[in-house]
Amino acid sequence: MALTREQVQLFRHNGFLRLPTKLPEAQVETLKRAILSDVDEVVEPVVRNGAGRVVRLSRLLDRDPIFRETVSSSLVLDPLESLLGPNIEVVLNRHNHATLNLADKPDSFHQDNLQWTRALVTVIFFLEETTLENGCTMMIPGTHLLPGADVRYRLDESQWIAESGLLEQAVPVPMPAGGLLAIDSGVT
Repeated sequence: MALTREQVQLFRHNGFLRLPTKLPEAQVETLKRAILSDVDEVVEPVVRNGAGRVVRLSRLLDRDPIFRETVSSSLVLDPLESLLGPNIEVVLNRHNHATLNLADKPDSFHQDNLQWTRALVTVIFFLEETTLENGCTMMIPGTHLLPGADVRYRLDESQWIAESGLLEQAVPVPMPAGGLLAIDSGVT
């Protein structure tokens, strides 16, 4: 499903957009099974938290074929074509992972795009419903448009960000299981 002109404009303005498409429930369950199997079997490469628990599977597209099938499906590519044009490339060294977000360890605000010469669009696939109660994604609309924002990975540790009031502008982005969120990799 192609995006409307208004959806494209909203993405360009805010730096993120809930895509109008959603993964089918059966596909969500297949993705979850593949991820949990690799977590249970500790299929490397993985990232562990301080307690040694696996919290991320890296090189996801080199694992079960369901991952490549999902990222190359029309549910993903059709709306992305509205944002990027027809020549979409999957970048394997960025966001090619599954993250297990733990309720006891919220993620910090960050930007992903500082080392690139052009913007990247990331699609986040939600395999479980996220709400305010269980720790949904938080975004700061428009931060991808800030000129010369010299920040590193953790924005909450940057003094000028703390003094600017930007963090107080964050909005929750709850998502359903199967929901797809497109983000400009320069947005916070």
